[in-house]
Amino acid sequence: MPDPAGGDAPREIDILVEGQIIETRIHIAIETTAKSRPVDIGWVDQMIGKYSGLNINKVVLVSESGFSKKAQKKAASVGIDALTLDEAKDREWLEYVEALGPMRIQEVFCRCLSVNPICLRDGRIWNVPNHRTNSIIRMVDSEEGIPLSQYVHHVVNHQQFRQFYFESYSNVPLENGRHSFPCNIDLEGSWELQDMHGRYHSVTNLVLLVEATEANVSVDLEAVPRHGKLDRLG
Repeated sequence: MPDPAGGDAPREIDILVEGQIIETRIHIAIETTAKSRPVDIGWVDQMIGKYSGLNINKVVLVSESGFSKKAQKKAASVGIDALTLDEAKDREWLEYVEALGPMRIQEVFCRCLSVNPICLRDGRIWNVPNHRTNSIIRMVDSEEGIPLSQYVHHVVNHQQFRQFYFESYSNVPLENGRHSFPCNIDLEGSWELQDMHGRYHSVTNLVLLVEATEANVSVDLEAVPRHGKLDRLG
């Protein structure tokens, strides 16, 4: 996982469980140790420090020989689950995730500030700065289209775009809780865009200026529909 401090080396995690709740990714980290005696509070403190600032929603510690009472108490005080190896083996992990209850997750809300389409006009590349967002964009040879503003709104609120944001920009410092960034959208298939005279021209790319606002929200996993399923382990 990327270092939130901007270091070159990623943080190592023993097991990373990634899932999707509605349209938001969640991350559960599992750390293990095989010490011959119950681990003490020192290892728990070490794990608390390790995950401070990381985009992890839940931490689970697994010790082959269990935990001291102080270690268990410290883990519970910060919402970390401490399990023995036998407890971890016997656990139904999918049910465990679904029964976690309210969880704080990082969410991003995006809106498009401007659109610059890249079109082909008379065989030449045509860069249209701040194009009218009420223009119609449609598939070539299609009788129907949708307003450019509606198309762009769908793009920046899609899970794929949110994933792109968290991978590319989530560590950029925010100004007043938000920041703006440009991005290029390569359109798949053959599309065309209406100009101010009602004529259509082939469009290959949309260059967007997007404003993102981040927030931590609480999600009750027990209330999430079953289609928010666990989809990858490790």
